[in-house]
Amino acid sequence: MLRLILVAGFRKAKLERWAREHLEPGTTVHSDGLACFSGVEAAGCRHEATVTGGGPGSCETAGLVWVNTTLGNVQRSMDGSYHAVGPKYLARYLAEFRFNRRYDLAAPTERLLRAAAATLALPRPLLAAQPFCGQ
Repeated sequence: MLRLILVAGFRKAKLERWAREHLEPGTTVHSDGLACFSGVEAAGCRHEATVTGGGPGSCETAGLVWVNTTLGNVQRSMDGSYHAVGPKYLARYLAEFRFNRRYDLAAPTERLLRAAAATLALPRPLLAAQPFCGQ
């Protein structure tokens, strides 16, 4: 599963807060080894770091190829869809991202119906509100 969420910053406290809000305790988090990911451990999660060293070869690291491919697809999709991507609407752009399902034309209809049935009605002011990302 992929969920794209704007994180306020790469600091231990920010990632700890994010992990407490979005992850179940005991979840295993795989990262590239940035020090800030110790915040997920403080939130009760396991952390497995794969230090790649950067550079083009790091994109081919076993276990991270899918992640790099997905992030590349998200970036290309956003570059092709939006004229400018800035902090004001980035959370909304990320929330809109969908994988290309053109090979399974029935899937979008079924997914839309499920989402509509499971979604609570929101008042118009909440729908128009700018997302709060600076926790």
